[in-house]
Amino acid sequence: MKTGLWLLAVSAAWGQSTPSLTWKEFSIGPPIRGQAGFSREGIRAEGVPLKRVLSRAYGMPEQRILGPSWVDERFAMTALVDNPDDLAPLLQREFANRFQMLAHRETRELPVFVLRVMEGAAASPRPGGTDRGATISDRSIKVNNSTVRGFADALADVTQRPVFDETGIDAKMDFSLSWKPGDAGSLPAAIKAQLGMQLVEEKRSLEILVIDHIEKPHFDK
Repeated sequence: MKTGLWLLAVSAAWGQSTPSLTWKEFSIGPPIRGQAGFSREGIRAEGVPLKRVLSRAYGMPEQRILGPSWVDERFAMTALVDNPDDLAPLLQREFANRFQMLAHRETRELPVFVLRVMEGAAASPRPGGTDRGATISDRSIKVNNSTVRGFADALADVTQRPVFDETGIDAKMDFSLSWKPGDAGSLPAAIKAQLGMQLVEEKRSLEILVIDHIEKPHFDK
C-alpha cells in the first residue's frame, strides 16, 4: 500500500520554509577510497554508499530502500551540522534539490531472517568485553560489546535482507562469526554451529522506501 508520492515536494517545501537550516560543512564528489565515518553531527566519508546516506536521511534501513542499482555506488561526502536534529531534513533537501529525487513509502511483504535461540546449544557468544567496534567482510563478522540487535543489523548488511532479533537476550556480547567466503547461503549453518542460534527465513509486511526517480550526479574531471 502506498503512503504518498510526495517526499520530494515535502523535502523541497521543508527546505523553503526553514531557511535557518544550514550546513556547517557540505560537499560531495567522486570516491577517494572506501572509508566513512558517521556521528550525530553528520558524515565525513571518502567513500560511502549513497544508499547508506539515504538510510540516514529517511530513517529507513538500507535493505528496505528500493531504487536503481547505482545508489549502491560510493561517493566522497562531508555533511556536518551544528545541531544533530538538522541532519535528516538537510539531507532530504539535498536529495530533493541536487538529485531531483522523487520517492514514496509503501508496505510490502518481504523475505526476512529472524534470529532465535536454540535450547541446549553447543556454542554461544561470549559476554561482552570493554572493546567496541565491528568488522564485516564477505566471509566474517566481528562485533564487540554489542546487543544481539546490533549483531542482527551487521548481519543484515551481509545478507541484504532485514534481520530481526527474537532471542530475548538483552546482554551485550562479543560476536565472532565466519562462513564460506562469498556464500551467504552457508550462514544459517555457521550461526547454528558457532553461536548456538537459529537464522530462520520468513516473510513479513514491512514499510519500504521506493525511489521513483533520482538523477545520478556527474562531476567535472
